Amino acid sequence: SLFGSPGNTPTEIMTALKVLHGACLPKRLQGKAWAELMEELGRPNNYFYEGTENVASSEVAEVMLQQTMKMFFIFLFGKKTYKKMPFVSMFIGAGANYQYTKKITEFIYKFYQRRYLYEKLQS
Repeated sequence: SLFGSPGNTPTEIMTALKVLHGACLPKRLQGKAWAELMEELGRPNNYFYEGTENVASSEVAEVMLQQTMKMFFIFLFGKKTYKKMPFVSMFIGAGANYQYTKKITEFIYKFYQRRYLYEKLQS
């Protein structure tokens, strides 16, 4: 259940994929994804999804490149250890993962919160 909505319908699954896709985009592209998601709030909530199914884009390649660079730096600094612990690579990995996860969860939480409020105001 996502803020009171069942998560097992084709429409809800596609919405979840689109929200995740928007959350993974770079900040400068998230506005467009957010606008598309807000536009879909006004559509009737049918069982089958009737919107655009664009959940894979070339913009995601930029995010993948950033993640690859992070892995490269972790590998590069992984050999420098302090008492047999890869100190620098641990900080790089932990910091980057924390920021990335925080960005995604905030975007997703705000969307479902907004949708919940929108549905409450409509009823």
